[in-house]
Amino acid sequence: MKAQLAFDRLVSQDFKKSSSDDVKTVVLAVWYENFVPDVSKLDFNPRVLLVIYLID
Repeated sequence: MKAQLAFDRLVSQDFKKSSSDDVKTVVLAVWYENFVPDVSKLDFNPRVLLVIYLID
């Protein structure tokens, strides 16, 4: 799924280096497609928590 790949890219790198297209893809999928990212394999470090907070 395109949104999951974008989410994975967002949480795998420094947020300052993130693509605005990835942010847009994830946010639109959450709003319009009821996308819920798979976080089962993530280590909940501050970067991951920031991305989840922004989505929320």
